[in-house]
Amino acid sequence: MTVRHCAAVAVALFAAPLRAEPPRPPGGLPDGAVARLGQTRLRHAEQPTCVAFAPDGRTFVTGAEDGLVRVWAVADGTLVRATARPRALVQSVCFTPGGKLAVHHAGESVLRVLDPDTLGEADTIPVAGRLAFRFSADGRLLAAADGAGD
Repeated sequence: MTVRHCAAVAVALFAAPLRAEPPRPPGGLPDGAVARLGQTRLRHAEQPTCVAFAPDGRTFVTGAEDGLVRVWAVADGTLVRATARPRALVQSVCFTPGGKLAVHHAGESVLRVLDPDTLGEADTIPVAGRLAFRFSADGRLLAAADGAGD
């Protein structure tokens, strides 16, 4: 699945556990949904490209084509904070096991580690891969894939 395909997927927040196929009332959100990306709340200037829940489950982050990373409240979909300056398109976001937000930007060979409370840059990690990454459960290992097949 490419980033472009991921960007077209609508993301809904649910106050209740997800069901296999939530009912969809005509013209509205599924039962239990709080908001959907692309409506008044949870809105990006450009298409969203990735999403990850914080370890505490109270917030989640999104990245978008506008290069910004945004933190949203799960309870009501309000914007909590956003990065101050745009960079390249954000392709992937995830939290480290310790709770720091790692953000990967296209065209760069580094992961930018952000403080989840301020979104200030705390560190950078050089990587060869530029498409996907995940940390091991203990946070000591990082796997990155670049899609080149090398």
